[in-house]
Amino acid sequence: MENQSEMKQINESIWTVDDLLTREECDKLKNTAEKEGMDDIGSASTFSRSVYRDCLRAELDDKSLADAVWKRLRDKVPQKVWVGNDHAEIPGVKNDEEMHGCWEPCGINHHWRVCCYPGRGHFSPHRDGDYIVNKNERSLLTINGYLTALPPNCGGATRFMTDEQTASFKDEEGRFAPMPGSITHRVEANKAGKAVIFFHGLMHDGEPLVDNSPPKWLFRTEVIYRRVQGTELKLSVEQMKARELMEKAKDLEVAGIFAEAARCYNQAFKLDETLEQSI
Repeated sequence: MENQSEMKQINESIWTVDDLLTREECDKLKNTAEKEGMDDIGSASTFSRSVYRDCLRAELDDKSLADAVWKRLRDKVPQKVWVGNDHAEIPGVKNDEEMHGCWEPCGINHHWRVCCYPGRGHFSPHRDGDYIVNKNERSLLTINGYLTALPPNCGGATRFMTDEQTASFKDEEGRFAPMPGSITHRVEANKAGKAVIFFHGLMHDGEPLVDNSPPKWLFRTEVIYRRVQGTELKLSVEQMKARELMEKAKDLEVAGIFAEAARCYNQAFKLDETLEQSI
């Protein structure tokens, strides 16, 4: 199994793997999630479940499975991801200062999320967050896979779309939905063990299930990358001080101490004029 997981490229930022997990691995994740108990994410959200997301979720730790998946993917995922330093931007990869440098894959996050989308379950358009180990080690790629196979015409696809989405657009049932004509790619949840792999920043959703569809079972983890030493952005003493002042100013804003926050911002901008253009 370790060398049989073929990654099929959809575009420069999205791939699919038909057989990332075995049937036994899928069943184990599903059964463990059910045994340990699953939280209702929809009702815990600040939005009602009918508007933003409707699913049950369990969080599991399984290092042995992460190690097995890493053996299957380590030679197939992008081996060098350059950010900044005059390199072309990669769709779905943040191009900010903290990301500058060359990143190489180093493992799979062993913190798994297992989700069950029941009934007409869905997940409205969103971007994925990253898993940060430290400033030089973090996830760049989402692994979004299916534990069961949905029959044809049941919905439940992972759909990718253009960035121009608005939280004000809703479908006929009042759920946040992709803008008309904005969907660029879709990956069907039609095989247990199948996965779609993509850079976190791509806008995507979980297509609503149709009436009388069986539940959609999904797993999520990430590919962790490590920055190559010496490729990070080099900052002067003044630039580093300016960034410290920026962080202090943000904390003061949150605390409602606006006059002191403004003073810190002004000091930061004097030390590094480029920061004023970034906010």
